[in-house]
Amino acid sequence: MKEKFRLAGDIREFFQDLKKLKNEDDSLVIWQTSDTKKQKFQGKFESYQTDKDKIIINLRLEKTQSFEPNKDIFVFAQEKGILFKGVYEFCVASSLKIVADEKIYLKEKRFTDRYNFNYSEIKIDLTHIIAGASAIQEVLLKDISVNGMSFLISPSKSLMYQKGSLVEFDSIYGIKLPSIIKGKVVHNTKNKKKLNNSKDNQIVGIEFDQESTIIKKVFDALEATKDSVTYLI
Repeated sequence: MKEKFRLAGDIREFFQDLKKLKNEDDSLVIWQTSDTKKQKFQGKFESYQTDKDKIIINLRLEKTQSFEPNKDIFVFAQEKGILFKGVYEFCVASSLKIVADEKIYLKEKRFTDRYNFNYSEIKIDLTHIIAGASAIQEVLLKDISVNGMSFLISPSKSLMYQKGSLVEFDSIYGIKLPSIIKGKVVHNTKNKKKLNNSKDNQIVGIEFDQESTIIKKVFDALEATKDSVTYLI
């Protein structure tokens, strides 16, 4: 299941998605895997709260269940496409409390294929537009789909990419596109996993103005012409 989800852009995105679960009729699937078996339950989201650096999630089960204290608890909202995990706190009178795992606190389902570049450096000359002025900057592509993309960049260079600012590009890895692809910044997040000691550890997420089916054709061409390009779907 994990491969069909992505990390949330930031903590605010997590909170927004949690609020969507409030007063939902659809049940959550809650489970815990022990050394011997996988326990699976139905429940509903009730509330969340923050306590210093902890995010506490309150869930209501159909009935009181027993959990192992040192095992992760997973929560899946199928209708909203939300998956997250947490550490068990307690379960009393069918009320379950967990502390959300900050490292992978939320994953959100994507409905289009996303090409991830884990072993190859694919660069884009990205034009950033702000206050009527534009600047071109080479960025390292992290992943891309017909609806958007994300790229890696150093924290200092990422400062210009504020949420809502506009970007555009017309080529990928030297392949000229028949038209300009335009979009806007939707998040600017620190990447917790450094790649090869790179300073480019800030992730900027871009949402395209409209679906771009040419992206699929571009990467078909890259696969056919560049042995060095490796991607995973």
